[in-house]
Amino acid sequence: MRPIISVLATALAAAALLAALLVGAPAPLPIDPEYYTPPQAARVLGLSRRRVTQMLSEGLLEGEKSASGRWRIPAANIDALLKARSKQSAPPPRRSSVDKTAEEIKERAVFLQGRVEQITDTLLRLFERLDRLEDRLREIEKQQTRRSG
Repeated sequence: MRPIISVLATALAAAALLAALLVGAPAPLPIDPEYYTPPQAARVLGLSRRRVTQMLSEGLLEGEKSASGRWRIPAANIDALLKARSKQSAPPPRRSSVDKTAEEIKERAVFLQGRVEQITDTLLRLFERLDRLEDRLREIEKQQTRRSG
């Protein structure tokens, strides 16, 4: 696996240099096939650059930090991590955000439907009580009209 990565890194460096020359941009920094930068490691590992940097800081991935604060990750460490990941069982597939959102909306709709039923029951009880109070008020008014008249 190591020779393929070296060949790819060299080809990538050549392509970047050729592209820079064609566009007139300054030549990119040379790519060292023995080391990766965090963005390169992220592409190889299928992670974000931020996650790779976090793994370096936490010691989950070994790398060297230069005096300027830039990380260099030995290619052997990336190879070892890839091999370790391939030995582990595949994680369960993640639900897509659309599926997750649709499920959350369904759960919310069920909750709101129950809430509407509770409010409807409460309103019915209040209207029944209001009807009784109106009936009682009419009785009191009739009694007062009889006494005064």
